[in-house]
Amino acid sequence: MNNWRQIASGIGLSLSAVNAVVLTASRTYVLPDRICSSILLVFFGYLFLSRDGTKEPGTEPPWWW
Repeated sequence: MNNWRQIASGIGLSLSAVNAVVLTASRTYVLPDRICSSILLVFFGYLFLSRDGTKEPGTEPPWWW
């Protein structure tokens, strides 16, 4: 299980997205909830899209790096 980080961040990203959608649909989406959801989406999205290049020699950095 070498890609545990990508699996965990994918699960976190999915749960954060569901949380944001549920809060938006319930119309109880206040500013602290928006900030928390945005931070979680950015954090898990970054972890999901980035790869650890130290374990795999010869891999190139992500296209946005």
